[in-house]
Amino acid sequence: MGTYLKENNMNLPSKELEVKIFVVSMLLQELLDETVGETRYKHQLRFHIKRVQIELDKLVSVNLEDEELSKFVTNAISALERSIDDLLVE
Repeated sequence: MGTYLKENNMNLPSKELEVKIFVVSMLLQELLDETVGETRYKHQLRFHIKRVQIELDKLVSVNLEDEELSKFVTNAISALERSIDDLLVE
């Protein structure tokens, strides 16, 4: 991922933060999709998360169809979810 950012002349500290926020928002979307039922809270939260993703798409201007980036995002989401699960077990 760092290589991808450097090759595309992105400011690393701010872009890495944006990517982290994007990854967390994608994980939140996935977790919401796994929850049962439709509540007003779930609907509102999904709406706001989607807005964050849309705004980050504008800022980051990265094509998620890029295989390297897609793999990075998938791995980052998995690692984040595993670390949360590990903390819940302790």
